[in-house]
Amino acid sequence: MLPDDIQLASPIEDVVNAFPQTVTWLIEAHGIRVIRCGAPIWATVEELAEMHGLPPASLLAALRDAARTAAV
Repeated sequence: MLPDDIQLASPIEDVVNAFPQTVTWLIEAHGIRVIRCGAPIWATVEELAEMHGLPPASLLAALRDAARTAAV
């Protein structure tokens, strides 16, 4: 998976598996915890944004940027 492959319908689990550093970014930038008991790891990027009151397109763009930064 490449950063631009991340879509609103992408499962967040796939995103954090491909770009593990985005876990820290999600916590620090938005207070979104995705790796813990009961966390919404099964949600899509869009669902995660909606659960946290964020504009889905904005979270998608920022998540792609974070994935690019995290890419080695």
